[in-house]
Amino acid sequence: MENLQTRIQDLLPDVSWNFVFPSEISARYWRRAVIRRGFCDAVWGSRFLSWDRFKEIAFGLTESRRPVNGCIRRLFAETLAEENRDSPFLSRLLPRAEGSSGGAGELSRILPRLPGLVPRLESCSWPVADDLRELHRRYSSFLAVNSLYEPSMLEPSLDSFSQNYLLCFPEVLEDYSQYSEGLEAHPQIRRVSVPLTGRGHIDLFENQRLEASVLMKRIRDLLKEGTDPEEIAITLPKIDTNRRYLEEAAERYGIPLQVRTGRPLTEYASVRFFRELTEAFGSSFENAALKNLIMNAGVPWKEAAALRSMLLEGTGAYVIRNWRDSGGLHGWEEQLSRAGCTESLQLYRRLSAGIRGIVSAGSFAEVGTRLQAFIGTFLDTERWRTESPLQLRSFQRALEVLNDFAGTEEEFPSLSVSSPYAVWVAALEEESYVEQQTAVGISVYPYRASAGIDPLYHFVPFLTQDSSRVVWDRGFPLNEAQREDAGISDDDAGELYLRLYLESGKAVRVSCAENGYDGPGLPPGFFVENRLVRSVPGEDLAGDPDEAEEAFFKGGISSAEALVSRQGRGYGCFYATAAEGRSLDLLGSPISHAGFVDVLRERYFSGSGEKKSAAISATDLDAFWACPFAFLFTRVLGLKEEEYSPLVRDHRLEGTLLHRVLEKFSASLAGGRFLSAELDEYRIRTGEILDREAARLKGPLPVQPAWEASLENLKQQLEAFPVAEAKYFDAYSTGQTERRVSAVLDGVPVVGRIDRISRGPAGELLVVDYKKSFRLTKGDLEDGNGLPATMQIPLYVLLLEEAGVWNPGDDLICAYYSASDGKYRVVYSSLEIRGIKPMLKDEQFTSLLRTTRECLSLMQRRIGAGDYRMDPRECEGCTLRALCRGKYVVRGAV
Repeated sequence: MENLQTRIQDLLPDVSWNFVFPSEISARYWRRAVIRRGFCDAVWGSRFLSWDRFKEIAFGLTESRRPVNGCIRRLFAETLAEENRDSPFLSRLLPRAEGSSGGAGELSRILPRLPGLVPRLESCSWPVADDLRELHRRYSSFLAVNSLYEPSMLEPSLDSFSQNYLLCFPEVLEDYSQYSEGLEAHPQIRRVSVPLTGRGHIDLFENQRLEASVLMKRIRDLLKEGTDPEEIAITLPKIDTNRRYLEEAAERYGIPLQVRTGRPLTEYASVRFFRELTEAFGSSFENAALKNLIMNAGVPWKEAAALRSMLLEGTGAYVIRNWRDSGGLHGWEEQLSRAGCTESLQLYRRLSAGIRGIVSAGSFAEVGTRLQAFIGTFLDTERWRTESPLQLRSFQRALEVLNDFAGTEEEFPSLSVSSPYAVWVAALEEESYVEQQTAVGISVYPYRASAGIDPLYHFVPFLTQDSSRVVWDRGFPLNEAQREDAGISDDDAGELYLRLYLESGKAVRVSCAENGYDGPGLPPGFFVENRLVRSVPGEDLAGDPDEAEEAFFKGGISSAEALVSRQGRGYGCFYATAAEGRSLDLLGSPISHAGFVDVLRERYFSGSGEKKSAAISATDLDAFWACPFAFLFTRVLGLKEEEYSPLVRDHRLEGTLLHRVLEKFSASLAGGRFLSAELDEYRIRTGEILDREAARLKGPLPVQPAWEASLENLKQQLEAFPVAEAKYFDAYSTGQTERRVSAVLDGVPVVGRIDRISRGPAGELLVVDYKKSFRLTKGDLEDGNGLPATMQIPLYVLLLEEAGVWNPGDDLICAYYSASDGKYRVVYSSLEIRGIKPMLKDEQFTSLLRTTRECLSLMQRRIGAGDYRMDPRECEGCTLRALCRGKYVVRGAV
């Protein structure tokens, strides 16, 4: 690189000389370098230019036409794709099934290659060659009619040079060979070539993490020595993939980076918004698609709370998406209307109409107009400006692309597409956005773009055989056999770039790793062939990224400012949270604030939250002892996780309907006995009751096919009930169904609703609770070292005892009926029942009754004392795990 520096230094005083570099990045680098190195005090920026800019000047001086741009190419390709869909003429390049935005992106990439490719296919008769010739004919005609030209079609206007040019490393340019003969013979052009011999070697690390750590350690040491950050550069191969790995290492070592390339525009949440509009419309406003749109954190909705409420109410109303059948349109409007959600219904209508108008607009200009109206109605751009300016700028960049399409459409009326919104959104996938860089940092350049820069220290990490390949594809879109027939071969410029990079800096360090984040890697063949691979042993070179933090806490560093940024932020978070004493620790100690305790107690016993009465129910009792902390949040405060996934099958609704049918059936037997001889009639009766009760359900129901399947399943389950009843409880008479019993047990108000109370032929009492599915085992009910999983049945027995319905010593049977398998599970029986073994014996059931009384009293005392300390038996499946983190912070919790 010393040769280039000398040439620039010698020619710089002569203002007629200009310097041409392979990329704008290298041109901009040298523009600053000549001033920083003292070659001059100031310089015209236009004297340092990229190859593309040079071609515009040198090749277009006599050109009266305008060059075509990417937007024009894309619209031409989209228009052609739609024509081909209706009347195929590109059978190989563009299958008929691909309409707008289908294959058009690839077609637009073929267009600039046509002038160099088609002449080489004159003798070829393959269908794809015919397609390329037809494409070339149509494209050339379009350009001629509109006074446009494809830059790749031009020849240099060498006679009209008014300046001298030094071409720097032109061999690494893909199209240089097309013009090299004329340029190299021109008296006003000189050249600096890529060195024929490369110096240096490549460091081979065991893994990519170690490689990145050593890199950052070396840079940190250079900065500590006082090296100017502008004299340190990193060139990163496969920057889109490797960027996050480099940034992670830089974060660990506190090294600020300035990445000199753009991110894909669609990586920004604000730009994904446009794709989400398409997906919402294209899915017939599927619940999940609307959720992605509304919950996009990068978009500042004006009515965010109302939109979330609309989603929740739609989920509760079983909305999956809009759909149509012979009965008309179903979905959002129908279900929200049935649920009585008037405000959400009106909001959905406004939102869906706005989205529908944007996506179905007939022109790019109309898309822009409708989009601006939608933004004004639904988005708070001022909040964007203050809270997330980067998201706003990327959003605005996407709108600039839309304006480009609108301008092109207006200028060239023949370029018309049926779905302009879809074309624009597809084009955004190929756009990048370069963020504004304000803070000082180590420059990170993409591989190839930085070829020719000359910093004091230049690092090229992650350089494998795969990532160093630079292949100039001369035959796209031909396959291998067609390229061979046409005599077209690709050029591999990989070694040229490697030789140039080895000279791009005073101290150049190139490295790779045997094991990368994305798989194993090999050093480039150039280094292997020339025996320039050096293995780097051990991890000691990387040092410890946390040594400054350790020294800080040991007192070796005087101030927190000495910590690197990541460590400093971590220390700040620790100081503000973990280092501060907790004023309220619900997980580990009772509430000490008497007023707060009273408020919570009053809220619970007055029926707030999920609680519907002032007494303790079986559900309350089980919930409290399952986890007092979860009980506080759900049963007292009435909080729960928001559910945005609509139910196709609502097991809770099915359970409610099952209870109603069994209640009505049992009530129909009140005053009489169940007779096994009437089984057929009982089966018919349960089916009729099911139909009647299902028809009486109010509000929205699950989507019709799923609901019909649920009803059929319930019908089959209900047909099994009379069979089980006849097997074990024939001739029993129903006393009461859904009986509400309340009492005060040892000073504790208690309430229960018992599904069925029956009497046997000998006067024994039968207590039944219906379950859609029963999964408890004998071990779940035993009062062993822990508490039983449920105290529902013993609580009912205690209530019946207090009400005088049952007395100790009287015969008693307590059972659950499981509808899923049509079987009874007898918890306790003082009588022998043929074919059933009760889960609990006499002494076990007596102990369970005693435990239930004790748990009721203790529960009341703990609520009165504000004691909601957790001792969960099972956290798996709890929706509050992310909130309480109890398994992680409560010592001894298992």
